[in-house]
Amino acid sequence: MLSLTDATRSSVNCAYVRLGKLVGLEKVAETARRMGITTPVRPDLSMPLGTNEVLPIDMAGAYATFAADGMHYQPYLVEEVTDQEGDVLLEGPMEGTQAISADSARLTTEVLEGVVSGGTATAARFGDRRPAAGKTGTTSAYSDAWFVGFVPQLSTAVWMGSPEASVEMTNVGGVRVTGGSYPARIWQAYMGPALADQPGEAFPVPPAAGPAESLRLEGEAPAPRPRDRDGKGSRADGDRQAESRDETSSGDDDATEDRTPVEGGDESEGSNARDDDGDVKPGRDEPDDRPPSTSPTDGGGNQPDDDDDSGGGGGCVPGNPSFPFC
Repeated sequence: MLSLTDATRSSVNCAYVRLGKLVGLEKVAETARRMGITTPVRPDLSMPLGTNEVLPIDMAGAYATFAADGMHYQPYLVEEVTDQEGDVLLEGPMEGTQAISADSARLTTEVLEGVVSGGTATAARFGDRRPAAGKTGTTSAYSDAWFVGFVPQLSTAVWMGSPEASVEMTNVGGVRVTGGSYPARIWQAYMGPALADQPGEAFPVPPAAGPAESLRLEGEAPAPRPRDRDGKGSRADGDRQAESRDETSSGDDDATEDRTPVEGGDESEGSNARDDDGDVKPGRDEPDDRPPSTSPTDGGGNQPDDDDDSGGGGGCVPGNPSFPFC
C-alpha cells in the first residue's frame, strides 16, 4: 500500500493518475481555477501529471491559498498609488475568496511539509528548521525545473528554464538541474533574507485524519489480502483495507501518515512519465532530485544529506488531484 502522503513526498505519478480518475478530472480543473490558475486547464487523463502550462505568478498565488487556510487572493504588482495629498488613487485587491476548505488547505500543507523535511526538496530547508512546505518539479529532458514553496507569511515560485526554447539543463555548474537542486536552493536563498526579520511560525494544525481506505477504480479487482508470516491470507477485507500507520511506524515526523493509500506506484522502469506540475518525471533509470554531493550549497548554507531525498522530480501544479477534497 502507498499512502498519498508518501506518493507526494516521493513524487509517484501513477497514484495521482488514478486519483484524478477517482475524484473526476473536471473537479480537479475547477479546483485549479478557483485557486488562481488563469491559463487553460484541459481535463484530460494526463492533467494530474501537469501537462498544462502554468505561470509562476499563478503558482505562487495558488500555494499562498494553502497558507491562508484556503482563501485565495489575486496576486498584484502595485499595492497602492497615492497623490501628492496622500489620497489613495489605486490599491490592490484586498478581498479574497474561499477557494478550498480550511481543512483541505491544512491537510495539503501538512503533506507538502514532508516534501521539504524529508522528500525531494530538502535543499529548501531553513537552517533554523523554520516550517516550510512546497513541491518540486522536473522534466525528463531537464529543460524545466520548478520549486514552489511557502511559509505562513510568504509564498514563492521558482522556475528555471529557457523562455525561448526547450534547452536541456544537464550540466549547469556541474549539476544536472532538477526541481530539488537549483530551484529549491534559489527559493531558500531568497526566502531566508526575505523572512530575516520575521519570526518562524508554525502552520495551522490540520484536522485529525480518519482511518485510511484503499481507493479502487470501477471494475478494478479487489486489493490482495495481506498475508501473515506463514504466507496465508489474513482475515482482513481485501476490498476496503484500513491502514493505520500510527501503529506500524515509529519516529516519523508526519503524525497523520494514515492518509488514503493508492494502489500502484510508478512502475515504469526505465521510462519517462509526466509529473504533476506540467513537467515530466524521470523514470527510475534517471537521477533523482538530489544534486550530486559536490554541487554548491544553497544560499542558507544547507547541503542535503545523502539520504535526504527519496525520489525523482515531483510536481507543483495546484490542480494536483490531492487538493479537491473540499
